[in-house]
Amino acid sequence: MTEDIPVLEGTVQGLILVFAGEDGEGGLTGAINLATAAMVAFLLIAAVFGSTMGAIVATVMLVVGTVNLVMKATDDVVTSALAAIAVALAAVSIFLFFLGGVAGAAMAPLILFVAAFFALGALI
Repeated sequence: MTEDIPVLEGTVQGLILVFAGEDGEGGLTGAINLATAAMVAFLLIAAVFGSTMGAIVATVMLVVGTVNLVMKATDDVVTSALAAIAVALAAVSIFLFFLGGVAGAAMAPLILFVAAFFALGALI
């Protein structure tokens, strides 16, 4: 139904990945579809409820979608959990950077550094 509309197709595929755990393409394309769905959800929720709620919903979508995407690729719970923690920490650092003022801006690189270790653990 959405095959000829690129942005809408990616959004729908990302939503299917988050809600049903099914991904037809996987890999980089699945990750792009997930990011597209999270951005569209952020825009819609932010327009109705505010940007903080939109950011929370987008973060939850990214974490759940990451677990589903990595679980489909590796069939390993630890790897998918490490990847999800890395995504969550990256989102928290962005929250702190934009909403936390000077203290948040100082903490964001440290949290991103810790997130890189979790991502490295997911790769090994």
